[in-house]
Amino acid sequence: MKRLFCGLLLCVLGVALSAWPASAAQESYALKDGEVYRVDADGKRKLLEDAEPGQYGTDKGVYSWILADPELSDAMKGSKSGIYFFDESEKPQGFLPFEGAAYCSVTFSPDAEKIVINFGADSSQEITLYTFKGFEKEGAFRAVGSVTWLDPVRFVFTRDDASKGSRAERLDQQEGWLSVMIYDTAIKELVPVMEATETRDYMRTAVDEEES
Repeated sequence: MKRLFCGLLLCVLGVALSAWPASAAQESYALKDGEVYRVDADGKRKLLEDAEPGQYGTDKGVYSWILADPELSDAMKGSKSGIYFFDESEKPQGFLPFEGAAYCSVTFSPDAEKIVINFGADSSQEITLYTFKGFEKEGAFRAVGSVTWLDPVRFVFTRDDASKGSRAERLDQQEGWLSVMIYDTAIKELVPVMEATETRDYMRTAVDEEES
């Protein structure tokens, strides 16, 4: 009787475990021939005609992403907000949950090892650095405008530093002092290029690639 009970218990556990992948299935988004599809938990696909993927060229090829956010369209209602990434062959590379993905833009490092997410609808935005593999957060700053990668480990941007006080009268929605900074991901430090003073702000306008 004891052996029979154990056998039945293992059988029940086996059935439960085999059913787990099906119950754990979740909605996702996919790319096919450059078009965006919403994929439900059962694998059924629906073409989102108005959705367009973002793209960024790197030394490892062109990467694409889909911003999924119910605020973007009625076709995305009920979706979890975040960013779906794909390689050049449109193979999924992971999902980064991100509240407010509708207001995000993405920049890749040249070697595709890092990504920077710009978030916000105002001129002053939050930029967040992640590893592309595993999406580990490595840093965050307030900034005006986008970042420009100088090489695989360094990017330059205009930092909006509110710790020194507000200068909201100088620029709409500006929070602090503006300085041109380089962030070195290898040593995880900010390196000033032109630092703000009590009377002057500095903004990055262009990068001379030959001198970077």
